Amino acid sequence: MMRMWGLFGFVGFGCIAVSGGGGGGDADVDSDADVDSDADSDTDSDVPTGAVDLLFMVDESNSILQEQQSLGDAIPVLIGALTESPGAPTSLHVGVVSHDMGTGGFPVTTCGEGDDGALQHEPSPLVEGCAASYPTFLEWAQGDDAGDVSSDLRCIATLGVGGCGFEQSLAAVDKALGENAAPGGPNAGFLRAGSVVAVVLLTDENDCSASDPRIFDTNAEDLGPLNLRCFNNPDMLVEVGAFASALAAVPSGGPSRLVVAVIAGVPTDLVGLSEAAIASGDPQGAADFATILGDPRMEEAVDFSAEGGGNRLIPSCDGERGALYPPRRIVELVQSVDAAGAVGIVQSACQSDLSAPAATIAAAIRSRLRL
Repeated sequence: MMRMWGLFGFVGFGCIAVSGGGGGGDADVDSDADVDSDADSDTDSDVPTGAVDLLFMVDESNSILQEQQSLGDAIPVLIGALTESPGAPTSLHVGVVSHDMGTGGFPVTTCGEGDDGALQHEPSPLVEGCAASYPTFLEWAQGDDAGDVSSDLRCIATLGVGGCGFEQSLAAVDKALGENAAPGGPNAGFLRAGSVVAVVLLTDENDCSASDPRIFDTNAEDLGPLNLRCFNNPDMLVEVGAFASALAAVPSGGPSRLVVAVIAGVPTDLVGLSEAAIASGDPQGAADFATILGDPRMEEAVDFSAEGGGNRLIPSCDGERGALYPPRRIVELVQSVDAAGAVGIVQSACQSDLSAPAATIAAAIRSRLRL
């Protein structure tokens, strides 16, 4: 039986029941008229004040290795800025998922059943010094060594290449924080009530989260060349608005407790930020996202040059890092959740040094902890 993807194929994250850290219930008597059952004013005494649940979605297609390595180099900056600065969280969960959701049973080279939004935790053979195994997600609490989290995360997040050429990035996040995070799911325990939820997406292409898996049928010549299927058949993709609505509903404290950041093929001159903007914790807004999406380099068009040969899109940036392509659907997701009250951040994977995006993301997460 073909599996349907996206919100049309499983329970979205707005429908799951998220338990407190460790799954234990409060046993004391509620005397303060708040929403939990303990005698205090927080949302759940099982979750430490300042808890953050941080999810990375990492593209593992054949063209992404340099960007993965750049992310690995920036991880200590992100984790250090998050855990060693004023306003740091008291508790941190960190997990990684890939973009690979399979192809609905249709055979496609490099594509199998996919990782289906399950947290990835195998050590990378591309990173030296990794442990033999890792838990489903990493945990840190104040007093722990943040350097250990950084090195462990690099071992997990460097997924390598060779994954499916169809990047279903939004579907992977949706499944990871939805059905898979529910009790009994493979990601159970990752999300905690009352936490700040942060999602970081690293990819070099647009999202192709399919509502109709026939888009992957290599024999469906009426759908056009396989490499341009997602561009030619947008009606066969899950609407971005459905993903955005579900993602905004993930934090139990509302969308103001959500940070969504994308590092993708956006020209670098479109995403430069001042120190003051970064320090604000909410560095971009509606005008910024409109400017990004309105730039001609962010328009998707078939590349009929000698290099493109009519079998790829025109890159949005193409230099020493190779070709990256306009991530319009992912930027539209960020735009939507930002408008709903979350913090949306768009940064560029066209640059080799991702330290600045990492520091920006850390500042945004800390800003949500103050709410």
